[in-house]
Amino acid sequence: MVLGKLKGSSFEREICKRLSFWISNNSRDDIFWRTSSSGGRYTFRKKFRLKDTYNQAGDVTNIHPDGEFFVKNFILELKFYKKIDIWDLFGNKDKKVLLLDWWYKLNDEC
Repeated sequence: MVLGKLKGSSFEREICKRLSFWISNNSRDDIFWRTSSSGGRYTFRKKFRLKDTYNQAGDVTNIHPDGEFFVKNFILELKFYKKIDIWDLFGNKDKKVLLLDWWYKLNDEC
């Protein structure tokens, strides 16, 4: 699991840099970065203390004002998997479906 966590963290950093370049027309790589504990701090505070944590939902937040609009309108929950089978959505109803779990988490954070 540790190796998977490292791959996920690396993936999140890469997406933050690419998103920063996209928003800034290739002039900045530091507009977005990973949220605290990859969104874990937000989830913990909301679930156990019934408090909100500003700009920490999901896996990406802005660290520069140019990214504020994006973060206020979108939540990114990034996943790095070799294979995700969309057909699981139509299969056995008793089987745990990762795509649905992620969807429910995003809806809760919205």
